[in-house]
Amino acid sequence: MQIKLLRQIVDNGWTIQNRKNIINTIGTNDFKEICELAKRSRLSGDVFTYNCVEDLITAQNTNKIKETLLSFINSIKNGRQSKYASIRYHYEPQGIIAFGYPKEYTNLLCRKFVEAQPERMAKFGNKNRIIKAQPAHYEETYELLPHYHIDELWSNGKGTGKTAVQEVVLTSLMNNKTKGRVTLDASCIDGKTSPAGFYYKLGFRMIPPFLNDELAQWVKNGGNRENAPFFTGTMYLPKENIIDCLLY
Repeated sequence: MQIKLLRQIVDNGWTIQNRKNIINTIGTNDFKEICELAKRSRLSGDVFTYNCVEDLITAQNTNKIKETLLSFINSIKNGRQSKYASIRYHYEPQGIIAFGYPKEYTNLLCRKFVEAQPERMAKFGNKNRIIKAQPAHYEETYELLPHYHIDELWSNGKGTGKTAVQEVVLTSLMNNKTKGRVTLDASCIDGKTSPAGFYYKLGFRMIPPFLNDELAQWVKNGGNRENAPFFTGTMYLPKENIIDCLLY
């Protein structure tokens, strides 16, 4: 086996003990079949990052994982028209300034100490306003870690958009740099509806977080497309929702 491939396996967390843990959970045959499907899906070796899939690969999920990988193998990726849906996405390297993302999406770029400020008066136009006192604190700037960003999705039938999104999530999950991170901008295309509800059901969450409370209530009330909240903005897939997305 090539040194490069061995290094990839180790970097992705696949120690001998981790491999044994999965085999003990789902059995040798299913483990080999899933590994073979993973290899056929574009890469070779243990392409999944272990800490992203240790909760995903269970005895209850093996058939669904095989189906999802087969769908991934049979699809046409990177934005070209497939039989079912057209999706365009791209790899985004590290460096974009991040606001409102969870810890697994960000890296601390800089940390600046700000001295305490007393209460004071300041003039805004023709009016004087009181600026409240501020304790000493640190101002932190974060940057987004490498991830995949969905630019555009056109679904041609029921369930096809879901499958296309799952393909992007799998692509990210198989990349040790992105580890399942996926973002998108939910925007209105037809002037009447927003795709935020669709992505929320798949496990994506909005920035700012209070919008997710309203989407959760919408789902609780039936999640009908006709009365979906008209929200637009940035969404991301939290690590804890990757399993739900792939098995939806």
